[in-house]
Amino acid sequence: MTENGKDIIIDITDYTGMEKVMKIRKHYRNKFWIWALTVALVIGSLGGAGGAGRVNGIPTAKAAVTMLQSSDGQWKYRKLTEDKLVLTKYLGEKVENTVNIPQTVDGMTVMALDTYGEDDFWQSSAGLQSVVIPDSVTRIGEAVFQNCRDLQRVTLGNAVKRLGTSAFSGCISLDSIDLKNAEYIGANAFAMCSSLTEIDMNGSVKSVGAYAFVNCNNLVKVTDSANVVHYGEGVFFGTGIKNMKLCASITKLPDMMFQDCASLESVELVSSDLQEVGEFAFMDCTSLTTVTGLDRVTKKIGKYAFCGCTGLGTLADAQDGLVGTLISEKIGEFAFYETAITELTLQSAGVMTIDPYAFQKSALTKVHFLSPVNIGDEAFADCTNLVTLEALEECYQKSGSHSFRNTPWVTQKYENGLAILDHAIVDTQDDYSFGNLTIPESVNRITDCAFQDNTTLTSVVMPDGVTQIGDEAFEGCDLLVQVEFADTDTEIGKRAFDGTKWLADLTDKWDSGLLIINDTVLVDCSTDMAGEVVIPQKVRRIEENAFAHCRNITSISFAEGSLLHNVDEQAFYNCTSLESIAFPDREICVEIPDEDSENKSVFYGCSALQQLTIPEEMEPSRSLTADMLGNLFEKCDSLKTLTIHSNAFMPEGKGKKSTVCGVENIILGEKITGVPDYAFSECSSLKTLQYSENLTQIGDYAFDSNCEWVTNSSESQGCISVSDTLAAVNEDKLPEQIREENIWNLYLYGVTRISSGAFGSEEAECIIRISVDVIYIGPGAFKPGTLIVAEPGSYAAKWAEENGYDWVTPKDMGSSYFPFYWGPDRMQTPSPEPTASAAVPTSVPQTSTPVQETALPQGTTVAGIKTVAVSGVKVSDCKVMGKKAYISALRITWKKAEEGEYLIYRSTQKRTGYVLIKSTSATNYVDRQVKKGNVYFYKVKAGNDSLEQPNPLSAPVRAVVARKLMKPEMALTEKGTNYVISLKKAEGTRYEFQLKLKGFHGGKWFSRKRYQGNIRKKIIMKRNSGGTAQFRMRIRTSMKVKGKWQKSSWSKTVSYSSGKKNA
Repeated sequence: MTENGKDIIIDITDYTGMEKVMKIRKHYRNKFWIWALTVALVIGSLGGAGGAGRVNGIPTAKAAVTMLQSSDGQWKYRKLTEDKLVLTKYLGEKVENTVNIPQTVDGMTVMALDTYGEDDFWQSSAGLQSVVIPDSVTRIGEAVFQNCRDLQRVTLGNAVKRLGTSAFSGCISLDSIDLKNAEYIGANAFAMCSSLTEIDMNGSVKSVGAYAFVNCNNLVKVTDSANVVHYGEGVFFGTGIKNMKLCASITKLPDMMFQDCASLESVELVSSDLQEVGEFAFMDCTSLTTVTGLDRVTKKIGKYAFCGCTGLGTLADAQDGLVGTLISEKIGEFAFYETAITELTLQSAGVMTIDPYAFQKSALTKVHFLSPVNIGDEAFADCTNLVTLEALEECYQKSGSHSFRNTPWVTQKYENGLAILDHAIVDTQDDYSFGNLTIPESVNRITDCAFQDNTTLTSVVMPDGVTQIGDEAFEGCDLLVQVEFADTDTEIGKRAFDGTKWLADLTDKWDSGLLIINDTVLVDCSTDMAGEVVIPQKVRRIEENAFAHCRNITSISFAEGSLLHNVDEQAFYNCTSLESIAFPDREICVEIPDEDSENKSVFYGCSALQQLTIPEEMEPSRSLTADMLGNLFEKCDSLKTLTIHSNAFMPEGKGKKSTVCGVENIILGEKITGVPDYAFSECSSLKTLQYSENLTQIGDYAFDSNCEWVTNSSESQGCISVSDTLAAVNEDKLPEQIREENIWNLYLYGVTRISSGAFGSEEAECIIRISVDVIYIGPGAFKPGTLIVAEPGSYAAKWAEENGYDWVTPKDMGSSYFPFYWGPDRMQTPSPEPTASAAVPTSVPQTSTPVQETALPQGTTVAGIKTVAVSGVKVSDCKVMGKKAYISALRITWKKAEEGEYLIYRSTQKRTGYVLIKSTSATNYVDRQVKKGNVYFYKVKAGNDSLEQPNPLSAPVRAVVARKLMKPEMALTEKGTNYVISLKKAEGTRYEFQLKLKGFHGGKWFSRKRYQGNIRKKIIMKRNSGGTAQFRMRIRTSMKVKGKWQKSSWSKTVSYSSGKKNA
């Protein structure tokens, strides 16, 4: 491809070798996807303060920052105050091997380097080998040195405290760095720095972000420090570390901290406050043989923590010289799956819970129990060397299904085919023929799945003492034809008798259309049931699918004194006419399906359900996230009002999909004291929120900032607050003096907490002074680029430092810079004008006292003179032809007043700054002197007025110049052996095109090329004389608006095939 100054030339024959390249590329596609997954893992964790991207999975707005250019043309920067700036881009076309970042630019001190999530910091980093950061710089922001592949050495200044998100990620030649006084290392800061061999936390580092060193596969030595108080998840994922002594003062080893560290051999945990080992923390560390200090972990060892550590044989205690002591209250599922540990001592301060599969297939031979224990499904199953369980009888509380199956210990316990532990049947012998079984009198409980799929059992007699039959206890016993209960108080678990002939034959047990086992378990309902259904008083459990497809039932209630305790999955599945369910106010457990389950939720498909009340004592079977609450009401399309009295049903934790997204009214009962993080984050239809005075705390991203409850709120000045927490900002309600010229300039007052996302979705540039009363700010509370003004030593100042925001002191800004207080229930309080000496950023206009101008009705007489008022003024965006292409413009129209001329005034502020731009006798005018994305205000007046009494200006009208470029149109013509493509309509300063050539790249679009300059140039497709070509082309245009490239949609495709052209 060439450019001859007039047209763009494309020689189709240039592409004859491309197909070979494509085949080679296809050969490496699988390797690419492996790399892409790693990048996706890293990128997904990014965001948070200091950059555009995602915060905890929630997208954040891009920075709105005004950029200036240095007088020498080498740098772009953001001006903070009259004497401080942040460098945002190096404009040189080429860099030297060594670059010394200047300490001052244009007489201002360089305080930081930051991209604010926009363009790359370097125009080109090729050849950049060494960088020296001056002592004036306090932070290096997001992606400043990202993918500087030749960078080998970085000398940090003594004042650098923070290395931002992705600051050095992808610097594959960087082999060492002295962190000096750095305190905060951002997420992904050194990701994939494959030459990095050693890191010393140096005693100054306090916090290391998620995936900070992910896939630094040659990083073999890390010197930890007791000053580190935070490590993010996956911080050393996939590194080459061999031995690690963790001295950090942390309470939790984060999730995936050392996952896939295949060279890791030993770990020593030093912290005396360690409470938790995170999920997947050491998963697949195949060389790990010794862990010292697990006996310090008091709360939890997370799921999969040491799963796949097949060489882990020694758990060395930090105290008393013992071996293998675990004191955690909870050991997660698969935590030690397939490890080589042979001996354990379990000694928790309270009851220890061992989750399913925790030690399955491990090399255990002996376990000594010293505290009460609950044992999950198959927790010790397939431990083929496990012979001794000391003191289990004394410590045993309960167990799940087959907790000790296929172990020598359980084999020794079998008597008449039953393994009984502490009066509970915990397992059954596979090859034993039961026939007619009478449960022994000593048994009071049958555990989950105890007889599941047994093919010999034909009848069961339950003695008086059996109080509990576990979930799926007799499921799949297809020869079981008779079950006798001695006690109707026996608690029967879910699906306890599913698939048995006995249950299938209970056709004579239907009671008014309901099939109930032992008076306590409602198993099925006739699909002929209609209208209202009343559940009998003794029913304790509503089984899975009990009311499935009962499409004629309209309401369900419960008899007085109801004993209901459990409602299983899919209980009301597809009850499409069900309008109401009145649950009793008592302790009820609602079953929540597992993530990998194919089952649906309790209320799935109840499309007529309009309102639901969740009683105070109702609880879900497991902790709810935002996802789960959304799934609970999936396809409940008519549900508009949700009343929640139970704190257990306040979801906490981000979700992948909408949470009860169709609900319009949420009522929170008096027992609800807080709304957790993400609880209603995507509840976009929310119109009203009712809560009591007991609600005192709002979590991060708790509400959708675009829901009607926020946008229609009548709260003062657009401050949406609950108790003392700022939850969201309603931009339309902000005082005009605060948001003029697309810049917010406010003194936030009257709140102590600011939730994440409160300011995150707005496009305006923000300069916010934060009161010293604020004690919490959520991650992502402000969008990237926000300038924080805070007192030194305040929470807000520390938060800004830790999260990578620019911040200055009120003294830097000038004491009278902020003209208004802003917060809940506070009226605007004018303050004196900023003085000339006040340090005011050039990007923020000084506020002047607004002049009130009232449009008078036409024909009004003032001082004996008739005035003429213009009405009906409207503004709309449009496209008009400029010198080289179509451009954006604003069209102003108004109603005709009297013969004569009209005067059009324009300003970038609503109340002040109006300038006469046009005099015309028409009733419309197209303003071409506007910039895309900017906000403008217009006023119009009749010009034939008098000096004694001028005609009034119209009321102001507001317009934003459309950011979106028009879709280009083009035409294809033949010229000899060539094809000429020209643009008929287009807007922008450059364009790019894509081609499809027959036989190349599998018919996919390829060869994208950008051209800067006159987009009216023609594109000439050249081919060999006498040759033929079949191709397709499409084009889109772009232009830069406020430092950001705005792109049009792709044009319609033009194509040429065998002498036939199509547009």
